[in-house]
Amino acid sequence: MAKLSILLVILLAAVAVAQNDLAYEDAKARFSFYAVDADQDNYRRNVFNANAARIRAHNANPKSTHTEAVNEFTFMT
Repeated sequence: MAKLSILLVILLAAVAVAQNDLAYEDAKARFSFYAVDADQDNYRRNVFNANAARIRAHNANPKSTHTEAVNEFTFMT
């Protein structure tokens, strides 16, 4: 049973990473964002994923007075 639980956690983590990468690639195309090289692309992917997580957390808060969305600034710190 413990092995099954560990496998489930790993599977869910892999799905979350894949969804983040898909969202990042979609946003890059939608907002015409191009990284200069692979290092910058990896850095911007991490920034984007952190900002997207913050946006999701904000929008999930029932006490928030406004909603946020991914836009061309989501790639920035």
